[in-house]
Amino acid sequence: MTFLQERTEQLLTAVDNLLRVHDDWEADETAPVQPTAAFEIAIGEAIAVGDEGDIPAQCRDLCVALQRLGVEWEKFVNGLRTPDHRPIASFWGAFRDVIHSRAHSETKELKQPEPVSLLIEQKVPHNQIGRHIWGFQGKGPFINSLGQVDSTKILEEAKEPGKYTKGWVHPEQIARQRDSQRELSRRLGNASRREQVNAKVVEKASIVEMLKEGQYPDVIARVKNVSLEAVLEEARVYSISPAVRPNLAAERSSRELPTVPAGIGDAIANFDPMSGVDLTSAVDPEDEAASVDEFGAKELDQDDAVTNLGTPVVNEVPLDDLIRSLNDGHRGTAEIVAAVRESGRDVTFQQVKAAIKQQKA
Repeated sequence: MTFLQERTEQLLTAVDNLLRVHDDWEADETAPVQPTAAFEIAIGEAIAVGDEGDIPAQCRDLCVALQRLGVEWEKFVNGLRTPDHRPIASFWGAFRDVIHSRAHSETKELKQPEPVSLLIEQKVPHNQIGRHIWGFQGKGPFINSLGQVDSTKILEEAKEPGKYTKGWVHPEQIARQRDSQRELSRRLGNASRREQVNAKVVEKASIVEMLKEGQYPDVIARVKNVSLEAVLEEARVYSISPAVRPNLAAERSSRELPTVPAGIGDAIANFDPMSGVDLTSAVDPEDEAASVDEFGAKELDQDDAVTNLGTPVVNEVPLDDLIRSLNDGHRGTAEIVAAVRESGRDVTFQQVKAAIKQQKA
C-alpha cells in the first residue's frame, strides 16, 4: 500500500467513524438533543485528520468539507448555538457537505466473479458455476428458461469471455449498492432537515416595501434587525407616512384605568415624513438597496428605544387589565407580549393568552 493509499484510508476511516457515531446519536431516542460526548470526540478526530498530512486527489473535496466543518464546530464550541445549545443551521449545512463528499471520495467498482475459463481449469462443477458463482436465486446468464444450468453456454463463455457475462452484475452487489444509496439519502435528508429547522427566517421584503404595506415601524425594526430610527429614516427619505397604532386610551371602556404613557405610538404619531426632505430633488428607487444597507448594520436596542420614546408603565395597573387594553384587534399575541415587556412588565405568552381568553368569555 502506497503512502497516498494509507492517507486515503486514514481520512475515510475517520469520517466513517464520525458518521456512524452521528447515526447512533440520532437512533437513540433517550439521547440529548445536544451533541453527545462520543460525537464531540469523533468530530474532533475527523477534523484533526483532515488538517494533517497530504491531500489525495480523490479526497480533495472531502478535506475542503472537513475544513468548513471545523470552522462551524469552532463557532459552536465558542458559544454560537441555538437557545437549547444545539449547533446552528450553518453547522448542519457543513455536515451535509461532508456526507456528500464522503460518498463521492471513492469509486466503488462492481466486482465480477472469476472468469468461467479459470473456473473450468479449477474443475469447478458447471452447476456451481451457473447457480452460485454466476447465478443467484435461480437466475443468471447460464440459467435457461426452465431454470436449468446450460453447460453449452458455460463452455462457449470459456472460449469467448464476455459472450454471456458482459454487463451482468451479481444481484447481491446491486442490492448492496442500492442500500448504500439509500443510506446516503437518509443521512443527507436528516442533515438537511436539521439545517432547515434551525435556519433563521429572513424577511425578504425591504423596509420600504414593508412600510408601504402598512407594517408598524417597531415591528419592521424587530423583523429586519435594525434600529427604529433606521426605519423612520427610510420613511422620511421615501415620503411614506408610517402606520400609526390606534390610541388605546381613547378606546378604553368606562373602567377607570391609568392611561398608558406615550411610547412608540406617540413617537410615530408625531412623526413628520416630509421633515428634512428636499422636494426639489427626486429619489432614485435604485438607491433603495444602498440606503437599506446603510442602516442594516445597526442592531435594534429595544431598551434604548423604550428609554428614548417613553417612560415604562408603572406596575399599579393590573397585568390582566393592561393585556386586555392592548388587545385592540390590531395586535397579535406576540405584539402584545412585546408591548407589555417594553412597558417594563414581565409577561409570558401563556399569561397573554389566558387574559385574552377571559376577556372573550
